[in-house]
Amino acid sequence: MPLDDELKQLLAQRPDQAIKQIFHQYYPMMVGTSFNICQKEDVSKDIAQEVLLKLWENHQTISINSSLKNYLKRATINHTINYLKSKHGNKNYEEVDRLNILDEQTLQKLEAEDLEAFIRESISELPERCRIVFTLSRFEDLSNKEIAEQLGISVKTVESQITKALKFLRKQVLPHIRHGMFIFSLFQWPV
Repeated sequence: MPLDDELKQLLAQRPDQAIKQIFHQYYPMMVGTSFNICQKEDVSKDIAQEVLLKLWENHQTISINSSLKNYLKRATINHTINYLKSKHGNKNYEEVDRLNILDEQTLQKLEAEDLEAFIRESISELPERCRIVFTLSRFEDLSNKEIAEQLGISVKTVESQITKALKFLRKQVLPHIRHGMFIFSLFQWPV
């Protein structure tokens, strides 16, 4: 199963092939997302296909700043809500808005979970000593002095390793953050 970034790149270079892969990977999620809102399977399938068609038609102008999964989920939610609004007019407007708010919260939770997984993966790529020092500092809440004593290294070395980790993580993670302030505190803790 191709990763989101690979699919986004493939979409720009070979849209026909990308749409096929995106369909196989995300279509069931899109149908399920729509069905949770409108409770109509045939409508949900049509909406998912419509979202994919629009992605294919507009692949050169669409800018996807989040993960592809989150983009498709949000597009499916928007299309489903637009369908409900057009079908029911304003009589169900409050219910549709309530669903939109709930789905936005769900989407934000998914984005946060994806980001957390990406951060943990990035931390695992740090050199061993750097990773250990960073983990003890940020996740075990040890002071620099406590880390130095525990590992038998100087406080300056601890500070240097934390600085190295933060620079690496900023470089890795910041391009993948839709809302930069979300994990701002992780990177702003004092060394």
